[in-house]
Amino acid sequence: GRDGTRIDAWLDETAPRLAVAAGGDGTVHAVAGALLARTPARRPALALLALGTANNVARALGLPHLAPTAAAIERSVAALTRGV
Repeated sequence: GRDGTRIDAWLDETAPRLAVAAGGDGTVHAVAGALLARTPARRPALALLALGTANNVARALGLPHLAPTAAAIERSVAALTRGV
């Protein structure tokens, strides 16, 4: 959709090593979808900041809802390094 196109353009412009999805399940879906559409060489790591209502994805990964930013990033990085 439109969000995926905007995210993809942002990824092309900035070439980040880390993309942070700050929101709920819809935001995570849009960002993850844009990342998965890229080749692995062009795909940054994904960190989640659980700021939505349901936060099913974040809850499944053990991330706290509305956690302090540093703690949420630390837990996201830990989840990435264990291969989730």
